[in-house]
Amino acid sequence: MTTKIRRTGILIALIGLFSVASFAQSDISGNVYYHLNPDNPIPEVQADLYDEDGALIATSYTNEEGEYTFEGIESGTYTVEFSTDLEPGGIGMEDAVQLMLHLMGLIELNEIQEMAADVTGDDAITWDDQIAIIDWFLHGEPLPAYGWAFTDLTIEVGTKGDEGGDDGGGTSVGDLNGAWAPGNKNIPDINTYATGSMYAAPNSIIEIPVLYKGNTSITGMGLSIDYPDAQIDIMDVTSPLGDVEFATDKGNLNVTWLDRTGNSVQVVDDNPIVTVKAKVSETFANSARFALAMNNNSHLVDAKGNQLKNLAFTTNEYVGEETELNLADNYPNPYSTQTAIEYSTPANGKVTLEVFNHMGQKVTTLVDEYQAAGSYKVNFNSTNLTAGQYFYKLTLNGNKQLSKTKRMTIIR
Repeated sequence: MTTKIRRTGILIALIGLFSVASFAQSDISGNVYYHLNPDNPIPEVQADLYDEDGALIATSYTNEEGEYTFEGIESGTYTVEFSTDLEPGGIGMEDAVQLMLHLMGLIELNEIQEMAADVTGDDAITWDDQIAIIDWFLHGEPLPAYGWAFTDLTIEVGTKGDEGGDDGGGTSVGDLNGAWAPGNKNIPDINTYATGSMYAAPNSIIEIPVLYKGNTSITGMGLSIDYPDAQIDIMDVTSPLGDVEFATDKGNLNVTWLDRTGNSVQVVDDNPIVTVKAKVSETFANSARFALAMNNNSHLVDAKGNQLKNLAFTTNEYVGEETELNLADNYPNPYSTQTAIEYSTPANGKVTLEVFNHMGQKVTTLVDEYQAAGSYKVNFNSTNLTAGQYFYKLTLNGNKQLSKTKRMTIIR
């Protein structure tokens, strides 16, 4: 379905006068509102007044209340055009949902929403506009018509009637639902809680569930998740809602989903809304830890294209799992009678530390007991051994079976 944009219905202000003496000139004032909403005035808007020949007559700027004023304007017909250097915003998957519902013939758009919907700038509303909004969220690709769109005003000065100008309306291109507000993007608060710790080994493949806290029905979602790209590589993202699209860039994972039928799907408390499959870095150390975190660009959208507020999610924290025995060189070495051996184990289990001569015969056992994972130090007195080369072997028997051997020298 294609809807041709009609920018008709130009607003006309009739500027009235109180006396014949003041008939020659008038002051023109009005306001510029975001989506024509008086509760959301747009400051820092440039208002340019043009005469019938297209010559620029005067320029004004809106204040914090969105008000502009032209003083001492002679009788005639004028056009007011608006522009601004404010940063656009308020764009999200809720706009993609509203655009989808409109293209399916389920909702109508007003004039301001039609201006916002034409993100490709071709004066038509098509599925290409919706695709562009989704690509903007996923990949950060700029909208072809990124910026602002305003209604123009036609004003007749010197005709009895109103004394002021009319109100203008503006929108950030792409923001169909009017979410933008001065100084912020009117984004809901997002909270992510880590509910448990899981071990992650270097080079392992892990699946990270992200659970939604609450019960609701949604028609679309846009998730923006921060992750440590130095510790994990994202491989895939799945969802029980259906097929999702995802993209990664410098530690940010964006995920989108839409119910293409326009219906809503139930999201159940403490159930995964997405599962992230990732590969752990080979350098992920036993002291490292990470957790995924939703940032404030994340949002869920209901069946009317409205953004849901105050969202909460839970996920796991992942900590590095040491996978090797660490057996230090004994110190001092070479030595005469006393030396120290330090080691650490990655898991609980039966630990033995044994000493062998150069012929492979065991000469003593220094440790033979169950130990918790951790670091240990053993002092070894070798006064009953002859000078020469010896080997000490550390063995762990538990969920892991590991061993490591090193050499020491006794001198007399």
